[in-house]
Amino acid sequence: ELPPTLPGVYSLALNVGHDQESLNDIAEITVYAQFSVLGFSPSSGTPGTKISIKGSNFLNITEMCCRIGTSNAIAKFISSEELGCVIPTTQKSQSRVDLSVSINCQDFVSIGAVSVHDRPAISTVTP
Repeated sequence: ELPPTLPGVYSLALNVGHDQESLNDIAEITVYAQFSVLGFSPSSGTPGTKISIKGSNFLNITEMCCRIGTSNAIAKFISSEELGCVIPTTQKSQSRVDLSVSINCQDFVSIGAVSVHDRPAISTVTP
């Protein structure tokens, strides 16, 4: 885990052994500013419903994603202050599921809960 670091691109160096033999520039690490979430809406919907997430420091990168319940979804970058996530069609109906956001689709930050319900179905039509 990295200590708190200012946003930017850093070279990684590795010191090995007792004599501290150095391997310089073996990789680059990009540190991003921490995003923050102010809120989201709607707080419930059916699979296919778009959820708008408002905040700051959102990134226009392909690794930005959301998790709704146990289903991951690509986060659509709208601006540095808004993301869009769609409730995946694979998400089953549940009264409350966790809504999380990630900049790498691996490490998620919980931002609240949403209710997912089935689409209404018409069983019969009568004149």
